[in-house]
Amino acid sequence: MGYSPLAFEAMNVLGKNGVLILSSVTGGGRTVEVPADKINLGFVLGNKVMVGTVNANREYFENGIKSFSQAELHYPGWLSRLLTHPIN
Repeated sequence: MGYSPLAFEAMNVLGKNGVLILSSVTGGGRTVEVPADKINLGFVLGNKVMVGTVNANREYFENGIKSFSQAELHYPGWLSRLLTHPIN
């Protein structure tokens, strides 16, 4: 998103069981006041998740597939249980 106030606003309004994916970074030295306790409480009691991601090339995706395959060998069946509500 590139604009940190929006990132924190998204954290603040994310719904119960929601997942927030941050797929860009912000630059500069901007500071913003946030309701940190409210956000923290909402994430814990609302069972919310926030993850960050970066751009990846084909090699990274191939490594990810390899890692999933290895994990499936060690822990059979875990991958099919990872996604509980697939959306097509």
